[in-house]
Amino acid sequence: MAKLKTEDSTIVCNGGWIEECRRKPRALLFTVLTLFWMFPSLGALVIIGRDFARWFREPTLLAGFRAVAFEEWVGLGILAIHVIFGTLAMHFRRNECPKESVIVVENPDVSLNKLY
Repeated sequence: MAKLKTEDSTIVCNGGWIEECRRKPRALLFTVLTLFWMFPSLGALVIIGRDFARWFREPTLLAGFRAVAFEEWVGLGILAIHVIFGTLAMHFRRNECPKESVIVVENPDVSLNKLY
């Protein structure tokens, strides 16, 4: 099989070509998770912002923590997970080695089904 190398693909003898692409699968995973996690985070912001002044009404820090409702703690957990996803997406985007994948695309003009 003879090959002719071009900029981003290799042309193969008898038609068709080989496309090579470099992907960072973990970076893509955590980027998508970060984007989709925006919806729960927006709900968590609404829950936390609804009565945010409650956190500062109490005179001591311990009493302030006790005054916070359970759903606000859950909202803080959801926001913390969003921050973790974003941090991992940036980390893997910078540090992950790209993985090469090869896709062989056949030439549709050489198909035996098109012979008349």
